[in-house]
Amino acid sequence: MGLALSSLAHAQFFTGTMTIVVNPFAVSTSSFTSSSFSLNQINLVTANETGTFASLVPALSNLTAYTGTVSGLSPSPVAESISNFFVFSTPNTTLATSGTTPNNRFGFNLTSVTQTAYTGATASFFATGTLTDSLGSFFTTPAQFDLAYSSQGGYTIAVTAEAVPEPSTWAMLLGGVCLMVWWRTHKKEPRRI
Repeated sequence: MGLALSSLAHAQFFTGTMTIVVNPFAVSTSSFTSSSFSLNQINLVTANETGTFASLVPALSNLTAYTGTVSGLSPSPVAESISNFFVFSTPNTTLATSGTTPNNRFGFNLTSVTQTAYTGATASFFATGTLTDSLGSFFTTPAQFDLAYSSQGGYTIAVTAEAVPEPSTWAMLLGGVCLMVWWRTHKKEPRRI
């Protein structure tokens, strides 16, 4: 139990925000309708990172996104299950920046999408999912992103980590605390002679 608590103490949840834009050095292939969208494969992580993103994801590195069309969307949440909907990050050779160590260390698993606005010229979508770490230093963390299209070829993605521990994590922490309390109350005092 002590080993489990020790490793639990070293792992953490993702925190903070990250903004992604369309790769400015390539032709955009992204598009949207009132009920669907598709992303460019290569996107750029901006320097507007906070929390754990700021310390672990190099600014101006590449984020690689799922390029299939996500369709059947509506103003009500639609369940979508796409593992590694995007992964990040790799070096951007044009800007001579580095990626994560190892490359594409982190991923976002998509679980639901909602169409939040559509005018014909612009559109926006809200998505939920989880952030994962291939090295296991971070717990799988609930997260969300807002996808805002300013044109058919241009969008911004604002990612937010929601560091809310899962019930199993709370149970493990509570079990450790109970064990420590039991041990202290049942510990025998040394006899004085």
